[in-house]
Amino acid sequence: MTKLIIFDCDGVLVDSEPIANKILIEVLGEIGLSITFEESLNLFLGKSWDDCLRIIKEKLPHDIDIDLTNTYMTRMFAEFEKSLSPVPGIRDVLENINYDVCVASSGPHEKIRKTLGITGLLQKFEGRIFSAADVKKGKPAPDIFLLAAHTLKVRPEKCLVIEDSLNGIKAAIAANMKAIHYIPTNSFYKNTIQHKNITQISEMATLKKILNCK
Repeated sequence: MTKLIIFDCDGVLVDSEPIANKILIEVLGEIGLSITFEESLNLFLGKSWDDCLRIIKEKLPHDIDIDLTNTYMTRMFAEFEKSLSPVPGIRDVLENINYDVCVASSGPHEKIRKTLGITGLLQKFEGRIFSAADVKKGKPAPDIFLLAAHTLKVRPEKCLVIEDSLNGIKAAIAANMKAIHYIPTNSFYKNTIQHKNITQISEMATLKKILNCK
């Protein structure tokens, strides 16, 4: 029986992936790394910022001569303030859910709190926010999910992870947790994995039915 629902943040709670990837592509183009939106998703979706930086440095033929982290985060947060919204249907799920919940995201704490605050979802998760910054290895390693379960005193097999990225799904499997892979119909990112513990959905109304929300 499920005791804890572990939500990823970007792409599951907040519709931030299109904005974040658009800004990242622009910033990378300015330092000499040209990639498409699809390439950005395949390279970076579900990874910690440290892992993203490592990939960027490997692909660039020269050293980064700007404060890439600050430049990217500043522009991204400014765009979030203007246009970020919750993932369609997730507010209804959260308002009617009967399980304990938490967030376990690859993003830094500042970004998680910023996006949840802008979209009005922060109060639901206050005191139950876990970041890749809290563990040695980010997704697809299981560390962040295991930290959440241990902290909230729930056995891994009693947890259900809600994820939109393949790295997150791999992390859930490695943590011995069941997972729901949310891939909206209009998503550019269709990569998934077949596994007995994985259920795929394309809209949050289906998640509401699965969780037997009111």
